[in-house]
Amino acid sequence: MSALEERTASPTELRKVTLAASLGTAVEYYDFAVYAFMASIIAPLFFPTEDPLVSLLLTFGAFASSYLVRPLGAVIFGPLGDKHGRRNVLSIVILIMSAATAMIGFLPTYAQAGVLAPVLLTLARLVQGVSIGGEFGGAAAYIGEFAPARTRAGYLGWLSVALGGGFFLGALAAAALTAVVSEDALSEWGWRIPFWLALPIGVVGVIIRRNLSDTPDFEAAAGSRDLTRTPLLSSLRKNYVGILLSIGLLAGMTVSTYLFVIYAPSYLRTVVGFSSGDSLRITAVAIAVYCVAAPFLARLCDRVGRKPVLIAGLIGLVILTYPGFAIISTSGPVGAGAALTVLTVLTVTTSVSVIPLLVELFATSTRYTSLGLGWNIAAAAFGGAAPLIATSLIKVSDSVTAPAFYGIGCCILSLITVTMVKETSGISLRSIDVAEAPPRSRET
Repeated sequence: MSALEERTASPTELRKVTLAASLGTAVEYYDFAVYAFMASIIAPLFFPTEDPLVSLLLTFGAFASSYLVRPLGAVIFGPLGDKHGRRNVLSIVILIMSAATAMIGFLPTYAQAGVLAPVLLTLARLVQGVSIGGEFGGAAAYIGEFAPARTRAGYLGWLSVALGGGFFLGALAAAALTAVVSEDALSEWGWRIPFWLALPIGVVGVIIRRNLSDTPDFEAAAGSRDLTRTPLLSSLRKNYVGILLSIGLLAGMTVSTYLFVIYAPSYLRTVVGFSSGDSLRITAVAIAVYCVAAPFLARLCDRVGRKPVLIAGLIGLVILTYPGFAIISTSGPVGAGAALTVLTVLTVTTSVSVIPLLVELFATSTRYTSLGLGWNIAAAAFGGAAPLIATSLIKVSDSVTAPAFYGIGCCILSLITVTMVKETSGISLRSIDVAEAPPRSRET
């Protein structure tokens, strides 16, 4: 096999690894999203105040704290994945996430343990943040390195389905609870159930991932001694421009995801005034459409390129985010659901196009680390604080549409960044490896 030749898996193996990696990502994001979907319910249990909006602010403060440590997760798990393979690391992070999520379900409330309760909640969120910091970069590298160049975006699109699917399962679990459990019972014990479910779901995810092989590209790089002993240093030294571009490219998608998927139920319930059930059902429908649209939009990226699809999604968000917030905040459940669905479809348009673009920026020897750093720094800088910033903007401005301006600003940043990157559709990942391979006399 020549150095530039792509090593491709059989169609059966490719479908298997895509399904397994995506299911694992869905489990991770279910665990992470449950907290956000239950935020308005658990806020007074862990952060009791006289003002429900202040309680929600404190709850989202704990939510944001987990994002501050997500880059740490990339620093820990990215180099391990680049040195020892993607599969083993992806199995470890899902186990850590499931254990931390289940722990939240066993925590005492403020009434039972006082200030210890929010401290323990925040600690559990920090562990979740470290875990998920090692997830998405590895999953994207894993699928991207298996997929053929001409259909890479289509396969990577299933990660967007998984991301949305994890959010959907979280919303579905929360919505089911509100449908069968009274408000009082939900506050007393019902809120714990979605967190407990993380443990058996996580075990299934670990089993699925442990039965996978590592990627052909990683095995080829290991066999030809193209791996580096210090992936983190190599990433920072060789890929700092790519990492910075990644952060800018992800700004709009990241904030839109957290505004229209994660923050939506709390916004609909606490700000707009819908019931818990209606808020979760509206969000669940919007996320379901997000998941259905993702594979079609991903295949479009393989046909017309990553940049045109990404630019179209970002422009749509710039134009429609403010009207969308206005409709959501003044309409009934049907109107709010329709507006939220349009915004989530535009969001997934950016997701399915930016993920393959990021995979195609970096070589195999540092892809897990570099992609993870870009993804998680963007999440910490823009996404994790999005619910907190949105709620704060509403509190300060007394305007329910104020969060729109934060989303629009981040989308404009991504539009500017898109002009700085080349179209990568159809590129051979092995060609990147050959271009970046160090001389044999240097570090290998």
